[in-house]
Amino acid sequence: MIRSKRLAASAAAVSILTAAPLALSVASGSTASLATASSAVRVTVHHVGTAKMAPAGASSGELRPPGADDVAATVKAVANRSPHSHARSTRGTPPPSGISPTQTLGVTNGNSGWQGINHYTQRTTDGGNQWSLVPPDQGLCAGAGQVVEAVNNAVQVYNTNGTPAGALISVNQFYWQDHEVVRGSPTVASPHQMGDPSCVYDAAANRFFMTVYDAVSDSAGNPTGPSFVDIAVSPAGTALGQWSIYQLDTTNDGTDGTPSRPNCPCFADYPHIGTDANGFYITTNEYPSFGPGSNGAVVYAIDKTALAAGSATIPGAMMDTRRQDFYQGQYYDGFTLAPALSSGTSYAPNTMYFLSSDSWSGDNPIVSSQILVWSIANTGLVHSNPSQLHLTHTTVPVNAYFPPPASDQKAGSVPLADCLNLTACSKAVLGTPDKYKESEFAFDSSDTRMLQSAYANGKLWGALDTAVDIGGVTKAGVAYYVVNPTANTLVKQGTLAVPNANITYPALGVTSAGHAVMALSLSGTNYFPSAAYVTLNDGASSPASNVQVVGAGLGPDDDFSGYKGFLYNRPRWGDYGAASVVGGKVWIASEYIAQTCTLAQYETDTAASPFGTCGKTRTVLANWSTHVTSVTP
Repeated sequence: MIRSKRLAASAAAVSILTAAPLALSVASGSTASLATASSAVRVTVHHVGTAKMAPAGASSGELRPPGADDVAATVKAVANRSPHSHARSTRGTPPPSGISPTQTLGVTNGNSGWQGINHYTQRTTDGGNQWSLVPPDQGLCAGAGQVVEAVNNAVQVYNTNGTPAGALISVNQFYWQDHEVVRGSPTVASPHQMGDPSCVYDAAANRFFMTVYDAVSDSAGNPTGPSFVDIAVSPAGTALGQWSIYQLDTTNDGTDGTPSRPNCPCFADYPHIGTDANGFYITTNEYPSFGPGSNGAVVYAIDKTALAAGSATIPGAMMDTRRQDFYQGQYYDGFTLAPALSSGTSYAPNTMYFLSSDSWSGDNPIVSSQILVWSIANTGLVHSNPSQLHLTHTTVPVNAYFPPPASDQKAGSVPLADCLNLTACSKAVLGTPDKYKESEFAFDSSDTRMLQSAYANGKLWGALDTAVDIGGVTKAGVAYYVVNPTANTLVKQGTLAVPNANITYPALGVTSAGHAVMALSLSGTNYFPSAAYVTLNDGASSPASNVQVVGAGLGPDDDFSGYKGFLYNRPRWGDYGAASVVGGKVWIASEYIAQTCTLAQYETDTAASPFGTCGKTRTVLANWSTHVTSVTP
């Protein structure tokens, strides 16, 4: 995500050998399969307090609308940002031709579900003491008759009909009862600068689990070195009431009992979570808090039963992925391991699975034709001897994929851009005239990281973004995979595309019967950014459905990350959407644009519609929204 202060710096991966290969066998041509094992290093999770998720009707703390103080505090350090969550950015790299879709999809327009948290409600909760953040990076989990949505940086609990079951609350208020930033002279940031929420409901524990990264920062919002993943565990059977709060130290510089790793203190970016019958698992991408570098992906295994019981300290284990993939003549680090989420209690037997693409989709990406299946066997050891756990992986050949181009969007009203092109309005927003000519942009389509994984019906599912060639035009499409993890064979795969449009950020939910829903964002010449999905099943020859729109976009994305005047000019979209399975139903959430307004409306300054909010449908700096719905595939 982007926040108003730089959180971490990162660049090319650092290649350091930490785990000896067990076997090397050439698969075909220039590809090779490297089976590796990473021994676990013991870590400890500490219980640090409780947090309350209040019922609906409690005050959200909305005291004032965003205005000039939002702009002044947010723009201050834009030039120093580093997009650590997309450290392997491929912008400027032309995609190759020849990656053709295996299925070209039509689009069915419609609407269902409800608008979730949007930028206005995120920014104005907690009395407006929030940064303006893009993108939302959605966490979503459903169970026990409730749906929990978490974004950068706010949380809401809903009933399954979309009515609020809980009050909207900022992430900082929920975890630490403090403000993300206290606006004033001077503006003071919390020592807890958090983001990238992830959420799961575990049916066996009958509890919701939620995580965020927590970068310890100074009063200006700059990192001081230490970092954590904060873990919240709900009461049994509900997302409301008192949650237990734990911290996992991810600084990894040898202090506080953490292992000493290269170039640390380090920051745990992109934490994602999953569970099996025994454990609670967190995957991160580890970057030095100061300076360039990367330590690849890290996997943490924690005793799920002890977490649910509220134990004071819980032993766990950390597993490394550095230099564990040998492909096309080079070693690579693991990157973005997606934990496989299970439907109900249909866990893989005593094993936790993860899927990833290749970690090297970086500044000089090449076409890849493999994915990686990672596993931790004998997960019952997490209760008694977690340091004896091992992370291993195998490779599976697949159709070629490559990082997608930026996603264009339908032309429409972009009042922030129009404002920046006018001297007086630009001074109100930037504090200075914008020397650039701003215009509607194409936004980021992610890289080739595996975005969400699922285990169902004995099979492992995953999906990622890829470039696709449709009639000589390169667009953003998605690729999905169904793997038999015990035989290490590919059951099914597909590369999906929509003519003259982009589909991005797939999130998979798969029922125990093997029926899947894949949430998407849809945009293009004829589509404002919209929330959509396709349905699939694990039958070897059955096709995907056409794209079904559930939240039709009303206007183009119009936020500060896309405009040169803010000295960033890397238009962001969600790093991920989310899917969660309850019985035969799949809950999905995606980013979309749920509003539109003109420059005249944007400039209106009245009590009912403050400057830049267009009737409280957006803020001065951004207009993203989220959409939540359920689908029975």
